[in-house]
Amino acid sequence: MFQRSKDIVIIGGGVIGCSIAYYLAKKGVKPLIIERKEIASEASCAAAGGLWPQSESNGPGVFLDLCLESKKMFPALSRELEWDISFDPAGLLHLIEDEKAMEESEKLLNWQKKRGLQVEFLSREETLKKESALSPDILGSLYFENDDQLSTIDLSHAFYLEAIRLGAEVMQNTEVKGINLKKGRVEGVVIERKGSKKEIIQTKIVVNAAGAWSKIIGEMVGLRIPVSPMKGQIVLTDPLPTLFRCSLVAQDVYMMQKSSMNVVLGSTREDVGYNKTVTPEGIEKLRSAACNVIPRLKNAVMVRTWAGLRPYTQDEVPIFGRVDEVEGFIMACGHFRNGILLSPVTGKLIAELIIDKKTSFPLEGTRLSRFEDYLIKDKKAV
Repeated sequence: MFQRSKDIVIIGGGVIGCSIAYYLAKKGVKPLIIERKEIASEASCAAAGGLWPQSESNGPGVFLDLCLESKKMFPALSRELEWDISFDPAGLLHLIEDEKAMEESEKLLNWQKKRGLQVEFLSREETLKKESALSPDILGSLYFENDDQLSTIDLSHAFYLEAIRLGAEVMQNTEVKGINLKKGRVEGVVIERKGSKKEIIQTKIVVNAAGAWSKIIGEMVGLRIPVSPMKGQIVLTDPLPTLFRCSLVAQDVYMMQKSSMNVVLGSTREDVGYNKTVTPEGIEKLRSAACNVIPRLKNAVMVRTWAGLRPYTQDEVPIFGRVDEVEGFIMACGHFRNGILLSPVTGKLIAELIIDKKTSFPLEGTRLSRFEDYLIKDKKAV
């Protein structure tokens, strides 16, 4: 079996793996990305591109703190990367459609104000003044001025191309078949490419950035990683005259009008395993919800539909850091709906953890050990 060696192997070539490779390469390290398909071909290309730390957060805690820390990095990152990522500081309206939503919005408004975050309640009249295409049935909205959007494909490829320029390597269409351990330490990664024999990449450090497939990678070293695929279906309309400027989040749909003038409608939440089938029911649910919010969308033509598999954890907090039972195995997965938003801070922190042995942001509350029964009892990892 052919063997070669690399200091660091990153499993997964989505936006998270590419960001980690970029920040490692900035520190002078040349990691190897192993991707089972093509770069950014799964959840990273399926995502719509919302950067919504405040709208996505249910309360104070490590998730919100991580999201805010990462969001701060984007303006500089959009200048730093030699690729236009279509960063658009458009703001977001969280729409209030009924009395129950009004009560929930008041709670969200109160805790975010106490946290010192910028959020504003807008009445129906103020909401319609900001976005006149909205249905007059809207009761009001919360306006998040700092929740923005960008192009997910462009961001992923910007991280990837810059990492390669700085010396990182990539193996696409390459499947990880196993991870070799010796006395509880990572020794190598067994890979297989189409039409080729298995190879071993000798390494002391493996980063699990495999998204919805992270659980499978964990099983190779005796870990039960509670990350599962959560399908989300998305609709793209034909280019339309300007309908709205802000990102819009309603009860059953979110909407963004991109610089191309196409409108993106997303996203369902379906626990159906690795099934990425687009369904008439899912698409109709999004279309109907969108038309209720913006009636002029009734005449829009759907030019594309697709689905992606988001890496879901029960607490909706990603899993970061070292695993005590497997030396050299590092977690960077479970980002669920916020992989794009969290990609810069993830790359930065994992690079710091590996190279500097410490991080500029505390990882407490994100480690795998927060979950019970994470060791597979009949397959020792040590």
